[in-house]
Amino acid sequence: MAYPAPLTTLEVVDAQAPSQEAGVASMASGDAFKGICIFLIVFGHNKSLEYASPEFRAFLYLFHVAMFLYLPFLRPWETWGRTKPADLVVRYGWPCVVFTVIYTLMFVKFSGRALTEVPVLAGEAVLAMSARAFDHATGLQLLWFLPALIGIRFAMMIVAPLRGIQVWAVLVVALIAHCLIGLLPDSLKYITPFGWPVAALVLFPGLVIALLDLGERRVPVWAICSLAALALALTFSTGLINRGHPLNVGMIFVPSIATPQKLFALDVIQLSAFVILLAVSRWPPIQIVFGGLGRMSFEVFVLHQPIYIAIRSVVPAAAAANLGPWVTGALTLAMTMLLAMGLAFIIRSLPPVNKFLFPGGVGTFGRLWRPHVQQ
Repeated sequence: MAYPAPLTTLEVVDAQAPSQEAGVASMASGDAFKGICIFLIVFGHNKSLEYASPEFRAFLYLFHVAMFLYLPFLRPWETWGRTKPADLVVRYGWPCVVFTVIYTLMFVKFSGRALTEVPVLAGEAVLAMSARAFDHATGLQLLWFLPALIGIRFAMMIVAPLRGIQVWAVLVVALIAHCLIGLLPDSLKYITPFGWPVAALVLFPGLVIALLDLGERRVPVWAICSLAALALALTFSTGLINRGHPLNVGMIFVPSIATPQKLFALDVIQLSAFVILLAVSRWPPIQIVFGGLGRMSFEVFVLHQPIYIAIRSVVPAAAAANLGPWVTGALTLAMTMLLAMGLAFIIRSLPPVNKFLFPGGVGTFGRLWRPHVQQ
C-alpha cells in the first residue's frame, strides 16, 4: 500500500481512506477540528474575556492546546516513522526561530531596551525551548508549542517500529513518565530541548488515542453526551479550575501522581474533549464554519497574540470600560481573528514569503533559493 508524502503542518492524515470521497471528508473534518481548536485558543488568550469569566478561561486551558498536541496521533501507525527528522526540525523549528527573533525585536523595542539585547534573548529562548524562556525573550509564551511538537513527533518515530508486547512495554513507560512529569523542578522546566517534558506528558494519552483508533470511530450521540457530563463532573469535583493559576501545559503546570485524582480527571477531560470535538467536526455545518480557519491554523497560532496586543494598545481604556469586558472581548476577538486570517491569506498568496516563513521541510529552501523559471 502506498502512503502519501508528509503533509503540511498540523494536518490530519487518513491514508487508509477506502475512496477518494472518504479521504476528502476526512480532510474536511480535520480542518474543522483544527478550526474549532484554534478558535478556542485565540478565545483563551483574550484578556477581556478572561476578566469577564476567568473560570471559563481556566476551563479552556484544561484541553484547548492539548487537542493540537494529540492531533498527530491520528496518523496511521505505519506512517509515524516515514517523515525525515530533518524535515520536522525545519518545518516546525525554522518558524520558531524566525518568529522568536521577530517577537523579541518587537518586545525589546516597545519596552524601551537596547536592541543589542535581541541576539542574546532570542538565542537563549531558542536554545531553552521552554515557555518560560520564550516569555522572557518575547513577552509571549506561545512559541513553546513548536519545539514540543517536534519532540512529540520524534517520540512517535521511536515507537513506530515496535509491535506487540513492545508497544505495551512502551505504554507502561509512557504512563510512568506521564505521572511524574508534573513533579519536575523549575530548573528542568526552563531548559526543555524539543519540548521533551511536553512530549513525555502527551505520549501516553496520545498512544491511547492511536491504539483505540479514535480518529476512525463513530461515537453515538448518547456516548458524546455521557462523556461531556463525565468531563464536567470531574472538572468541578476535583478542583481543576484554578482562576489564579490555570493549568498550563507549556509551563508544565500540570497535575502529577502527587494528586492522582486531578491527573486522572485531566486525562478523562482531555480525551473526552478530543472525542467530542472529532465528532462535532464531522458535521457539515461545522466544516463550513471552521474549515477555512482550520486550514490556516498554524499561521493564526503564531500570529494572533501580537495582533491582539496591537489591537488592545489602540483601544481607548475609557471605551473598553464603557463597553464592558464581554463586548470588548467579543469585538477584539473578532478583529484578532479577521486580521490574523487576513495576514495568513496574504502570506499564502506570496509563495516565496510563505515558503520562507513556513517551510514544508528541508527541500523547501532549495526550491526557494532556486526558483523555477518558465521558458
